[in-house]
Amino acid sequence: VPLSDLEEAENEALSLMDQIATLQKVNSELRERFNSELSTTLSENASSTDQIEDQFNAEKTSLIEQLDVFKTRVEELTSEQAVLSGEVNKLEAYCTSLEAAKLALESQMNRVEAEKNSQQQELEQLQNRLAESVPLSDLEQAEDKVYSLMD
Repeated sequence: VPLSDLEEAENEALSLMDQIATLQKVNSELRERFNSELSTTLSENASSTDQIEDQFNAEKTSLIEQLDVFKTRVEELTSEQAVLSGEVNKLEAYCTSLEAAKLALESQMNRVEAEKNSQQQELEQLQNRLAESVPLSDLEQAEDKVYSLMD
């Protein structure tokens, strides 16, 4: 889960809390105004005040519900992030095991290459000894005999 999604949800939650605080401040101011005018216009303002309080309460309830939705979403994102972190850990472990297998194969290839080089050297030594033990003239004479027999 991208960190930006979590930050966006947190910022929205903070914004909602600021809106609630603003609404509470507005409510407080409205109550003060209502109390000052109460003595002269009690019957006229009673209906308006009830309407304002209902609207405030509806908005407050709506904002609280939105905040709950955002909190739930943050919890979901946090849970998803934990799951993804576990998957990342598994993949990292798998990559580590693949790297170890690669190193083991490279080591084995190096041993095979060394064995091949050793066998190549032995072959060259045997060829040199063979060339030294049988004179070239004898080989040429044997070759001539083979050709004469074939004719």
